[in-house]
Amino acid sequence: MEPLVDEGAWAAMVEVVDAETDAPITGAAVQVVALEGLTGEAPPELLAQGASDSSGRFTCGGLPPEACLIRVIADGYRPNSVAAHPPREGSNPMASLRLRLAPAD
Repeated sequence: MEPLVDEGAWAAMVEVVDAETDAPITGAAVQVVALEGLTGEAPPELLAQGASDSSGRFTCGGLPPEACLIRVIADGYRPNSVAAHPPREGSNPMASLRLRLAPAD
């Protein structure tokens, strides 16, 4: 089995939960894009995408050593996003993030 994170890269584990109940949200669409270029004319580089599992989690590895933007969209909820930064050198290369989605009105 290959490691999730290569030398110089990092991984992110995103937990998607309901903002009111803290219940996991299954099947939320998750996109990880490069922060660099977000204000440019070209679309930002898509680094990873997928959906949250039955426990509300999505994990991606091999992220470049720069910050990225994690966007989450789920039916019945308002979208949410967060800037994610690579862990400090010498620490665990897995960043854990929790995104709370507010129910749509």
